[in-house]
Amino acid sequence: MNAFLGVPVRVRGAVFGNLYLTEKIDGTPFTGEDHDLAMALAAAAGVAIENARLFEDARRRQQWLEAGLEVSDQLSSALYPGETDNLDLVAERALAVSDSILAIVANPDGNGTMRCRTMVGAQSLVAGHELPVSDVMAAVLETGNSAMVKDPTEIFGPDAGEKLGPLLITALGRNSSDCGLLILGRPAGAPYYLQSDIQSSAVFGSRVGLALGLVRARRRREEQLLSMDRDRIARDLHDLVIQRLFGAGLSMQSLRRYTPDPVAQERISGVTAELDSTIHELRDTIYSMRTGHGQKEPLTGLVMRTIHDGIRNSAFSPKVHLTGPVDEAVPDSVVEQLLPVLSEG
Repeated sequence: MNAFLGVPVRVRGAVFGNLYLTEKIDGTPFTGEDHDLAMALAAAAGVAIENARLFEDARRRQQWLEAGLEVSDQLSSALYPGETDNLDLVAERALAVSDSILAIVANPDGNGTMRCRTMVGAQSLVAGHELPVSDVMAAVLETGNSAMVKDPTEIFGPDAGEKLGPLLITALGRNSSDCGLLILGRPAGAPYYLQSDIQSSAVFGSRVGLALGLVRARRRREEQLLSMDRDRIARDLHDLVIQRLFGAGLSMQSLRRYTPDPVAQERISGVTAELDSTIHELRDTIYSMRTGHGQKEPLTGLVMRTIHDGIRNSAFSPKVHLTGPVDEAVPDSVVEQLLPVLSEG
């Protein structure tokens, strides 16, 4: 090699690479003018690289912004009414926009762990449905700022390093008991998430978290209205229907004194018994409808709903009689065994 010239290619003051020139065509050594031309070429290359980076950065931020707007609009328009469907939508959209292979939405369960609500992508990489709350997770939940984890074993354990690469953890909302985390993962050997991904994902999570909060608030309001409507119907059934049936039963009983015919007496007894049975069924229905807002559904309601679901396609309608303080006296451990027995029977 008779002639060599090297100049650095700088991007934002940092060396991105080097431009090397060797062996001039005419065989003469490189001159100062050649050096100046090479420096100008390297400077132009640095500007082009910086512009390309800025364009890519703007493109990715635009994608995150559009994804957040799209998810928020779909959540607000109630196209996905179920909680699981909502979280699936969030995970799938974040998976696509971030060039990831794994997306998880998890919520804190109050026991120092995060319970995975939905998983999209390489689901087999996650062992189980609970993850310990790491320091990074706690910081993201507290500050609302996204964070990148270079080593996936910090979150998923030692087996994750074979298939997973860098992780991006984003808070879905902040300062809320319903606040969750969005965990994104790229394959092993994949490039790290860019700073634009980290910053834009925080905006995405904040916007989506707000939309999810509004959906939950709307659902609670609808549940409250439904509960109030059920209470009204229950009061009407008790105050009007049951009282009328009870009065009709008393009237039927009073007919006994006017007829000595045994057939008529038997008929009156049958009608009276049927009215009593109807009153008991109505009372059971009323008890099953009285579920307070934000409270656990009582056992009477669970029993009636389980039986109703089991006979939906049947040609008969069983009679159910519930006596005693069923809702208060039966422990949860018995309820867990009782309902499967009812559904299987």
